[in-house]
Amino acid sequence: MTEVRRIIKAFVKKNIFKVVISIILFLISAFISVLPAKVYEHIINQGFMKRNLNIVLISCTLLIGIYIIRVLFSYLSNNYLIVLGNELVALIKESIYERLFILDLNFYDDKEVGYINARVEEVSKIDAVFSNVSISFFASVLECLFAIYIIFTMSIKFLIILLIPMPFLMFVSYKASKIMTEKFNTTLESNADYSGKISESLRGIENIKSLGLEEDEKRKISDYNKRTLENVKSQAKDINKFGSGMSVVGSIVSVFIYLIGGILIIHDNLSIGSFIAISIYAGKLYSPFLGYTGTYMLLAPALVSLKRVSELFFDSVPSEILKEKYSKLSEIQTIEFKDISISYKGKEILNNFSLKINKGDRIQIVGENGSGKSSLIKVLLKVIRPSKGEVYINNINYELISKEAILKHISYVPQKNFIFNKSVVENVTYGIKDYSKEKLLSLLDGLGLSELIERLEQSGDDRVGENGFKLSGGEIQKIAIARALLQDKEIFIFDEATNNLDRKSIEFLKDYIMKTNKTWILVDHQNDYTHLGFKIVNFK
Repeated sequence: MTEVRRIIKAFVKKNIFKVVISIILFLISAFISVLPAKVYEHIINQGFMKRNLNIVLISCTLLIGIYIIRVLFSYLSNNYLIVLGNELVALIKESIYERLFILDLNFYDDKEVGYINARVEEVSKIDAVFSNVSISFFASVLECLFAIYIIFTMSIKFLIILLIPMPFLMFVSYKASKIMTEKFNTTLESNADYSGKISESLRGIENIKSLGLEEDEKRKISDYNKRTLENVKSQAKDINKFGSGMSVVGSIVSVFIYLIGGILIIHDNLSIGSFIAISIYAGKLYSPFLGYTGTYMLLAPALVSLKRVSELFFDSVPSEILKEKYSKLSEIQTIEFKDISISYKGKEILNNFSLKINKGDRIQIVGENGSGKSSLIKVLLKVIRPSKGEVYINNINYELISKEAILKHISYVPQKNFIFNKSVVENVTYGIKDYSKEKLLSLLDGLGLSELIERLEQSGDDRVGENGFKLSGGEIQKIAIARALLQDKEIFIFDEATNNLDRKSIEFLKDYIMKTNKTWILVDHQNDYTHLGFKIVNFK
């Protein structure tokens, strides 16, 4: 929770004026809320009992003014709190997304996109920390203290008797909060799992349909749904149980107040006006406990979410990653892997590997599936971190070079390419600010993408579908390759990027390589590039 607390503290410090103003307004509102009881006492003792209509009229007018002023202060405070809550949620979400792009890929191994999205959305509950509900609860605590003082001035005996149930109410509230915290955590986790399963099924809908597994997926989703609803039902039952219990306690307390008040009045130890005033204050005396149910039901999810968000997103990022001071990198002359070992889920997939690549080298990496070829590339790109060993760029430890500085010099095509539901040209030029239109057209023609564009335009919609749904695997690869070549950086890294290419596109790529003096690293065990001057590095 340390990082989340730091963010909240920094936020409060930055918005200290709004926070202080909202608290002051609420404190004034809380103080005003205890005044009516004294006025009611005055109406009864001096107005009703002495039959003085002027006192009744004046006092009632005063009451109306008190209530209007209280509502006004409460309204202004709530406005400040709404803004603060909204801005805090936005800030924490921004911090989460920053970390999502920093986190090692291993973080995503067992977490579906839907699950992560659901966990991010839990952050929206955090605005309850800066809501009128939370401040109202603290205001009710202050009102309780005010009430204790006022009752003390009226009747010490009555106050002592009223304080007797307090320890019991505190104990019940504490135990209930622990139980409800566990329930909220279980429900939130269940909801996130359910969202993750839905997302996974929708992303794999094509395979599910082609394999005829619709009924299996329906059953799985139904099971997730039943578990989620069961957790929600259990949580709701416990809330209802606790709320009903506190309602009974509230009713018993009311009877208790009247019983004690009646005894004191009958024995002439208390006036009727004082009793009515004390009965109003007694409500404020117990309000933090009797109103605890509604308050906790709103605040508990926020507190649980804070803890869950911290554990998943903030504690997963080593602090040193966020505090690195980076060296500058104008160009890449050499890349050197020294005794690199890579582990995946506790299993070592690459052991003590060393390789030096100079500017202009052409390297073809071959080897069996799972031998660590792609993992080595991901280490260079700072997508994952090696379990052992070091990487040097221009004889500088790459831990001292930012990921952005490295990628500035590398055009990379991964095994799995994600493309957006936009046109082919928009996908090829995505993220590239300056490029030659002449070169773009040459790449589109050479890789056979011009025909694809024409086909999509004839269909009436030139978009490629979500993640290239309308395209073949080879066409998606061509778009990714065209995007990499258009950037024309110093180093080209293709990770199994040519597996599904047709012969014409392969020949175009080979011609392109021969015309450049760039550094090329190809992970490819299907095609032979040795005649183009590539050195084979075999991962056995």
